[in-house]
Amino acid sequence: MKFAFDDGEMDLAVYCIADSISQGHAEISEIMYAAAQMEDGSVASFVDEINKLGALVEARGDECVRKGHATSASECFMRASRYYYSLLFWMGTREPAFHRQIDRFRGTFRQAAKLTDPPIEAIHVPFEGKKLAGYFWPAASDGRQRKTIVAIDGEGWCEWTIYNNAVAARKRGYNFMTVDLPGQGNTPDDGMYYRPDYEVPGKAVVDWVLARPDVDPEQLVIIGEGMGGYIAPRIAMHERRLKACVGNTVYEIPKLVSRPGSFGGGKMDWRLGTMRLILWRTGNKAFGDLDDSELIKTLSAPSMQSPILMNHKGNEDAWLLDPRLITCPLLNIVVEKDVTADFFKYQDIMNAVPHPMSRTIVSPTNVGAGIRTNLGNKMVGNQEMLDWLDEVLEQSATNK
Repeated sequence: MKFAFDDGEMDLAVYCIADSISQGHAEISEIMYAAAQMEDGSVASFVDEINKLGALVEARGDECVRKGHATSASECFMRASRYYYSLLFWMGTREPAFHRQIDRFRGTFRQAAKLTDPPIEAIHVPFEGKKLAGYFWPAASDGRQRKTIVAIDGEGWCEWTIYNNAVAARKRGYNFMTVDLPGQGNTPDDGMYYRPDYEVPGKAVVDWVLARPDVDPEQLVIIGEGMGGYIAPRIAMHERRLKACVGNTVYEIPKLVSRPGSFGGGKMDWRLGTMRLILWRTGNKAFGDLDDSELIKTLSAPSMQSPILMNHKGNEDAWLLDPRLITCPLLNIVVEKDVTADFFKYQDIMNAVPHPMSRTIVSPTNVGAGIRTNLGNKMVGNQEMLDWLDEVLEQSATNK
C-alpha cells in the first residue's frame, strides 16, 4: 500500500512515523508537508526534512513553555521527540550525528514527560551492578493500586512503546512501565548486549515494579513488540508473577534470523543504518572496520546469518522458547500477510502453550493494519491487545 513515495523503503520510513498519530504523538499534516519537500528515494533528504520538522515542532514547544501553556508544550515536545527518534534506524551508529540524535529525541521526550499530568517518571532498574533506564507512567496520581503493563521493545529504545501503546493503555486504567533491557536503548554503550536469557533482567524488572505501592500484584502483565515478541514470552517462561503475556508477533530468534540471507534484502542504502544498529546491539565487532560498501556486500550475501546468533555459535538453542513453561495466558498478534509465512513458526509455540485463554489474533489488511506489529493502524492493534488483556484479568479476578 503506497503512502507517499514510489520508493518502497522510503515510503515505509515515512509511514512508520504516521503510526503514532492515533496516540497523539505525530500529526498527519506535519508529516505530509515534510514528505513533500523530500527527494523520492533519498535517505539524506528524508533525514534532513524530518530533522527540520522536529526542530520546528520543538521550537513551538519552547514558545508554549515561555507562555505558560504546559499541555501544549508537552504535546509539541512529544511529537518532536517522535520525529527525531524515527531517524535513528537510518543513520549509521558510527556517524558522529548518531548519538547527538539520541540526545535530541530523549531530551525533548523528557521535556514532554515532566509536563505531562501526571508526569511520566524516569526510572532506573538496578541490574548486575548497572542500571536499566526506563519510564513509569501512572494511570492516575492518587497512589491507588492498579493493573500495570510492562512494555518491552525490540530493536529500538523504550520510548517507542510510549509513542505507540501508553496512551491507549492509560485510557483503560493501566499503569504503564517500559524499560530498555540489555542490547536495547543505549545499553550497548554500557557494555550490555542482546542475550538469550532475558528472564534474568526480566526478574529484576518485575522485582522493581512490584515494589511500587501503586501496582496491583494480581494484575501485572507484559507485552513485547518486534524482538519483544521473543523477549516477553521468554520472561513469561520463568516469571510466575505475570498474569498475562502479549507478543506482537511471537517468534523464536533462531527460526527467524538463522535463515540464509535473512539479514540482507531490501535496498541496501536504506538498510545500512539498521545493519549497523544491530551490530552495535549485539556487540559484534567482526564487521566494525568494514566501510559501507564492504559491509553491504558481506551482510547481504545469501549465506550470511544474523549477527544476533554469530556470538552464540554452537549454542543457538539457548535462544529457543519452551512454551510449555508459560503458565499465564499468551496472546500472539500477527498481521494477515504473515499468517502463512514460514519463518515465524508461531503455530508451534501457540499449540504448546497450556493456558486455555491463549490465542492468536490476526490483524486485517483491509483496515491498514497489515504491516508487521500493526504499523499503520496502532489503534486497531492496541484495541485487540488491550481488550484481550481486560478479558483475561477479569476472568482471573472471577476465578479467585
